[in-house]
Amino acid sequence: MYFLEKQETLHTINFADLKELYIQLGNKTLLDLVKGNNANYQSEQIMAELVQAIGDTPEEKLLEGIKKSPYNSLIMDEATDISVIKQHELCVQYLVSDAEVQTRNLKLLEVSQGTTDIITDSIENYLIYEVPMVINLSQLAGSACNGASVMVGAHSGVIIRLKGQVPNFITTHCAAH
Repeated sequence: MYFLEKQETLHTINFADLKELYIQLGNKTLLDLVKGNNANYQSEQIMAELVQAIGDTPEEKLLEGIKKSPYNSLIMDEATDISVIKQHELCVQYLVSDAEVQTRNLKLLEVSQGTTDIITDSIENYLIYEVPMVINLSQLAGSACNGASVMVGAHSGVIIRLKGQVPNFITTHCAAH
């Protein structure tokens, strides 16, 4: 199931066949799933519960690590996917110890348009409403992003808007751009 989730493959189509393949290849643990005739762990409800459990665990660990850090920084970039949906990627850097910094993907935000207002609002909404007890705006030390005017515009870019809430917010041009 974890493999299918990581590959973003439809579990309703592939899980049963993949389970059978693993059994044929000698996986003894999966044999326990088919011993009794009363449960096969392939119902839509079970699949949904497994997806939820698998999906929450890595995010929960990440958020717990971020929560322990006194300061965080954001690395931001936007893209448009093949279906022409605009997305804004948030990566976070946080302190694991005095000598170690972790960089992790935090959230892929869908935005209706790539405007300053919409991007800023989506970032703020995520930080304020979805993970408020984890990343406090006052803990943001800085950011890296591309040089697009929507991001770094001198009068109304996303960075200027974030600096309005976090006065000591330091920004730098992303090395990848």
